[in-house]
Amino acid sequence: MNHPWHWLAVGVWLLLSFFMSGMEAGVQVLSPLRIRQWVRSGLPGAGLLLGYLEKPENFLWTILVGNTLANFAAMSLLVVDLQMVTGTRPWQFWCGFAVICMGLYVFGDLLPKTLFRRFPNRLCLRLVFAFRLVHFALSPLVAVTEQFARLLLWMTGGSALTGRLFGNRDEFRALMQDSEGALSSTERTLINRVLDLQNATLARLARPLATATTVTAETPVDQVLALCRERDLNRLPVWQGTGNRRRIVGVVRLTDLLFRAEPAAGTAAQHLRPALFLDEGLRLDEALRRLQRGGDQFAIVVGAVGREAGLVTLWDILRAMFGTDRPAKPGGETLPEAGGIKAR
Repeated sequence: MNHPWHWLAVGVWLLLSFFMSGMEAGVQVLSPLRIRQWVRSGLPGAGLLLGYLEKPENFLWTILVGNTLANFAAMSLLVVDLQMVTGTRPWQFWCGFAVICMGLYVFGDLLPKTLFRRFPNRLCLRLVFAFRLVHFALSPLVAVTEQFARLLLWMTGGSALTGRLFGNRDEFRALMQDSEGALSSTERTLINRVLDLQNATLARLARPLATATTVTAETPVDQVLALCRERDLNRLPVWQGTGNRRRIVGVVRLTDLLFRAEPAAGTAAQHLRPALFLDEGLRLDEALRRLQRGGDQFAIVVGAVGREAGLVTLWDILRAMFGTDRPAKPGGETLPEAGGIKAR
């Protein structure tokens, strides 16, 4: 047919096929973290796109229905034209049919998916309002399709997929490395840190107690105060005993010595608080929970034989997990780490 409306219809269906195939590929590599940042910054369309990502079932049904309808309609119109041109020459018809199939595959599937995978955030964000119009137009047909799928699932005794999307962390890490354009270097670093937590224990972070500033139970309070003032510390581990009997018996806090009705006196043993002891095989996330639960800034790491193997601070764990820097004073100077660790 040479009628303009006929070719306009073919073009519209091909554009719809291009659009749906692109959105199908783009949504698979979208970065939710970046979309949430755009929502917080008030970028137009970001909230709508995030809503589709958080409830993807209806979104994907719309893509399936729209893509199927567009491909079927475009193919039908082109095949009718081909039949009229070739007439009773079947070999010409099948050659033309193969060319149409190849062209529909390239323009309606391969090209849009390549473009949307290359620029997923930019294209999906700019076209999300157009998708909303298509979603509204196809909503009756999508609703019927969803109901039919649920009925079929009920009749066959099936159930929705509830298993993991990835078999293990290595599969997720491999997928993350493949999606180069979807994640920034900062996002990739944070995700790698979280994935590494499964095998990270305190034994990897524990510092030798020899590098820590400590006192003994017999140390006078005056010396404890002088040591805290000199090295800018607020907590000190306290030893008791000698030789093989030497053990950490607690912690002395600077606040306990300063904020009193009367001046502090005596020795460190008279102002002890219990120390937190953690096994060296404890995972970092569990160690962080225990530190936060007790309000402690550091813990004594105990080895396999029950002896003190080292010391770990709250900021050591946060830095290992998230790359968190130590907080700074208002003037910009870095605060010393909590516990009896020498400030660097």
